[in-house]
Amino acid sequence: MNGLNGADDRFAEDEHQRFARYLHELAVVRDEDEDDLVTRILRDPDTTMAQSAIVRHPSTVERRYC
Repeated sequence: MNGLNGADDRFAEDEHQRFARYLHELAVVRDEDEDDLVTRILRDPDTTMAQSAIVRHPSTVERRYC
């Protein structure tokens, strides 16, 4: 699945590229921007990949289970 084509090029990347980018963005996001980033990632058309990126993010896992 290559995502959307056209106006929103964010989803035009390969899902592996998006996954790597999401992991990087999650690693460097400021605390005050984290919720917005997580929301944006979860809007990705490849929901399994998006959820996998979120679950790997320690802050998200910590918030959910601690």
